Amino acid sequence: MRGDESSFPQDAEPAAYDLDLHEQIQHQIRSLGWSGEVIRQFMADRFEGKRWAALTEDERLLLLYHLRG
Repeated sequence: MRGDESSFPQDAEPAAYDLDLHEQIQHQIRSLGWSGEVIRQFMADRFEGKRWAALTEDERLLLLYHLRG
């Protein structure tokens, strides 16, 4: 139907929210004793300046791996 065309470019789908993964990451950050600023810089250095909301599920898994390293 006319007028119902999608506009491009479309925003990427946000990463699926995995509560368990989020809790594991939060636990690891607390165990390291890191401040919000420290974790933001850590993520920016490893994920091209991305913040939490912009990370894909795979990147979030990789973040947990790095935090445990």
